[in-house]
Amino acid sequence: MRIFVTLVLLGLVACSGKKGEEPKRDQPIASAVDAEGTFKRACGQCHVPREQAAKTPAQEVKLDPKLPPDIQAFMKKRLSQPAPDLETLRTYSAAAIVLALERGTMSQVGAELSAAERVAVAEYLSGKKYDSTMVVGNYCGPNVSQGEKLDGPRWYGASNGPANDRFQRGAGLTRENVSKLKLKWAYALPEGRQGSTLETLGSRLFIGDTSGRVHSIDRSTGCVYWIYSGDRWVRSAFNVTKLGDHYVAAFGTAALPYVFTALDALTGKTLWKQTISTDKQAHSSSSPVMYDGTLYVPISVGYEQRQSQSPKHECCTGRGAVIALDPTNGAAKWTSYMTPEPQKLGKNVADVQMWGPSGGSVWKVPTIDPALKRIYVGTGENITGPQTETGGAIVAIDMADGKIAWSKRLADDVIFNGSCYTPWVTGHCAEKPPVSADATSPVLVELPDKKRVLVGANKNSRVVGLDPDNNGAVLWDKTISPGGGFGGVHWGMATDGEKVYIPYADRFQWPKLTTKQWKDRLAKKQPHYQDEHLDAGGLVALRASDGAEVWRVHGGKESCAGKAKECAKAFASPPTVIPGVVFATSQDGFVRAYNTDDGALLWEFDTAREFDAIQGGKASGGGIDGPGGVIVVDGMLYLTSGYTGASVMPGNVLLAFAIDGR
Repeated sequence: MRIFVTLVLLGLVACSGKKGEEPKRDQPIASAVDAEGTFKRACGQCHVPREQAAKTPAQEVKLDPKLPPDIQAFMKKRLSQPAPDLETLRTYSAAAIVLALERGTMSQVGAELSAAERVAVAEYLSGKKYDSTMVVGNYCGPNVSQGEKLDGPRWYGASNGPANDRFQRGAGLTRENVSKLKLKWAYALPEGRQGSTLETLGSRLFIGDTSGRVHSIDRSTGCVYWIYSGDRWVRSAFNVTKLGDHYVAAFGTAALPYVFTALDALTGKTLWKQTISTDKQAHSSSSPVMYDGTLYVPISVGYEQRQSQSPKHECCTGRGAVIALDPTNGAAKWTSYMTPEPQKLGKNVADVQMWGPSGGSVWKVPTIDPALKRIYVGTGENITGPQTETGGAIVAIDMADGKIAWSKRLADDVIFNGSCYTPWVTGHCAEKPPVSADATSPVLVELPDKKRVLVGANKNSRVVGLDPDNNGAVLWDKTISPGGGFGGVHWGMATDGEKVYIPYADRFQWPKLTTKQWKDRLAKKQPHYQDEHLDAGGLVALRASDGAEVWRVHGGKESCAGKAKECAKAFASPPTVIPGVVFATSQDGFVRAYNTDDGALLWEFDTAREFDAIQGGKASGGGIDGPGGVIVVDGMLYLTSGYTGASVMPGNVLLAFAIDGR
């Protein structure tokens, strides 16, 4: 199967409606709105019933006659169902759909609708009333006081420590008892797309959701302490830290404009809220890191990847960055951009100004080096050229002032944006075959002999060991798999100090083209594509000292049997390691525990099913993807299931496991 990405092209042209006013969340719904008619007009050409999508020949897809003939031919031939079908959309809450139309992936479509129309479409799709302040039942008793139940084991931030190692030493689980893990409770999240990052403090577990809420949950029983209702998708960790009189939970949002919020972790009350970047493209797809009184916030500009598909867009000016924040008030101490200020490059096919260099998104969690007072990040490719040394690279940044100390690029000629699938439409794409080579979060490893290795990786599945004490000199270099547009290595890795555990997806793989073959395709106006490999993916253990492969495992042979068409065996989310055991998840819905010595399977659980939610009603698991992964705290294991993005099976459940389920 060949996969094409045309989100903005379809959203702006084939799925457009009338222009409306700016979002007003308190605006009443107009009773006269024809919800079904509005949906069909604005969205129905792309989002159709699953049965219809399977039966409708590509040539029968109805398109806007104003589209250029070459685009019509391309879409008719290949895109009978490029977008999520209706059954998938109906797993979403009304609030989540409104957010997607206002500030998320479909904001270009939502901008053409009135506020009343957006709400009406959301209610039509979800089958539920829109309530931006909806809460969930099963509340705990009176909120605990500040001094109670806050000590003891915890999982801190996104990766449980500054090194990004995702290692939990005092886990309460062992190689001997992990096979006894059983489900203790399931918590229904009010949305059909998960992948959020989990964190704990004492008895509490914190999680955000796509509807803009933050849930504070008792991690033993699943009861709710409080729910904060925001207005943008939250999938960040919270770095809960005692600052003055408060335990502060600070997080960013995965929508525009980029807003950072700090809550009182005990009550859910807002302490401060700031728009922290003046870049109109800025948002965060991952989590900040708190260290020594400063929050280091990763900034990405992925929305411009989509906007680049329009010839009307001045492509491209967005720049990835790291921003150092004062966690007490949200004030910026410094901003470190990953590319220079963009300059004029010329005009595109529509005579619209182009800019560059751009890109260098910091997609993933920063890594802290306390010894050298440095921050290490993996960056995305340049969106427009010229190629920079900080695009698709591992970059070292000085904590004191944000100056870049050194960078190591992990791929050559890495200039890519959303227009590269049909580059003749805009002229925004480079003249060489596009390769998506975003670098993931590096892992700082201290070896048994006290030497250090900084391990970096990217979506091309290139893995390198760098010497952080010698300006990133390459110690070893290895490619573990073919890689692809969604990984290769995507969300992160884990280490126990001896081995590095690396998941790879490889579900969508680029064809290998020479520059001549690429230009021939352009001349013939042939869309660029990725081949889909549903059985690809796995987990590999490399020796941290020299990169030698120790073992490798893959998903189960029948793990997708009887499941939805989106089921795949790709390993994308970051793994988690405890002494003797590494936990990994995959897009088939399985969470598995492996012996760190040889990769032997110790335990597995299939989350792609229905659960009885602890609040009442049902919750559904699906594929597992996204930045969250598994966390392990005091004998319990937690994860979310159901991602939807990148063609993953949807779901809406948070799961908690304990020995014998007790």
